Amino acid sequence: MDKKVMPAGKCKGILEAISSKSHVHRLLIAAALADGESVIETNIISEDMQATMDCLTALGAEIQVKENMIYVNPISRISKEEKNDIILLNPRESGSTARFILPVASVLCKQFEMIGSGKLPTRPFAPLCDCMRKNGAVISSDYIPLQGSGTLKPGTYALPGNVSSQYISGLMFALPLLEEDSDIMLTTNLESKAYIDITTDVLKQFGIQMTETKEGYHIPGRQRYHTPGMIKADGDWSNAAAFLCMGAIAGEVKMTGLNLDSTQGDKEIVSVLEQFGTKVLREESSVTVSSKKLNAIRIDVSQIPDLVPVLSIVAGLAEGMTVFENAGRLRMKESDRIATTKAMLSVLGVRMKVVEENHMTNLYIEGVKEYNGGKIDGAGDHRIVMAAAVAALRATAEIEIQGAQAVNKSYPGFFDDFHKIREV
Repeated sequence: MDKKVMPAGKCKGILEAISSKSHVHRLLIAAALADGESVIETNIISEDMQATMDCLTALGAEIQVKENMIYVNPISRISKEEKNDIILLNPRESGSTARFILPVASVLCKQFEMIGSGKLPTRPFAPLCDCMRKNGAVISSDYIPLQGSGTLKPGTYALPGNVSSQYISGLMFALPLLEEDSDIMLTTNLESKAYIDITTDVLKQFGIQMTETKEGYHIPGRQRYHTPGMIKADGDWSNAAAFLCMGAIAGEVKMTGLNLDSTQGDKEIVSVLEQFGTKVLREESSVTVSSKKLNAIRIDVSQIPDLVPVLSIVAGLAEGMTVFENAGRLRMKESDRIATTKAMLSVLGVRMKVVEENHMTNLYIEGVKEYNGGKIDGAGDHRIVMAAAVAALRATAEIEIQGAQAVNKSYPGFFDDFHKIREV
């Protein structure tokens, strides 16, 4: 689906943030491993959330969605251990689902097969598969599709911390179920730690204990997940960022339903926009961003890689040269976001230079006064599609976004909400 977005120049309005995809993924998995029914309150079901529910259902959980509630009855582990059937798991295009479920399936299933679609078969799994193989699992490939068997055993799980925090989260869900203690040992510095913090917070809600160590994490075995009953998912800072950036470049936007004390790393969008020069008002559960003159900044984006596409739209209108440091991990997302962000900015008339310096991948973005119109390839990436839509506010001509349906991955109603606050 292609989407044509006319220039607007201004935006103004109030929106409620959708529920955090990152939080709901984790709540669903913990609920499926718990000792009784859990009810998760969420105001959205995205394609990625549905993929997680489908995989958990395949593992034996019973899940029903009624209005704004997800009812989760847990997996019966004993019944699954007694079955010799090959369990088919299809996370579709969701890397989070695949990386979280893979270790869990290796504990619960005698045999399973994991397939996927879109760009998922090209995304890396080797570090996770390697450390699982060293601890008893049999994994047929480092890429999806793959088959799994064997029994995951307690031990030391060594893996890099700068490739995907999702590897670590997946192990954190699985290792408490083993008979003895385990350790996750990080062989590099940990990036995107905030996503690990979301995982540990959810695990704590379900009664699972672990200890952060100098090397990584110590996880006691023989633990049981205990349902807290009813849980409300946090508002999603990652998706709210697109609308807050609209306020930053073209008017005023207020986002409600956000937890300012959230462990979500992408809440940093607020302080980053302040650095650019925007006016920000923080209230108890909301943030308002109003546009002012934008000035170039220099920031490390290693902990907030998902924000870079939409922040590049703000940077492209800032006076001077903005530098995003430590952007290397953007290459391993739904698209190569360094390449796709550069291609998007090129259509808009903005020069982005990629420089390898001091063992870092840095992005240099030179600001302009207004954007050109044109055709932008969404590249099957929801973050690129959203960023292109935001750019249209300050374009001199129509922007046509190719493959705009990619927003369904995390935010099916994105364009409906976009038009609510866009002024023509």
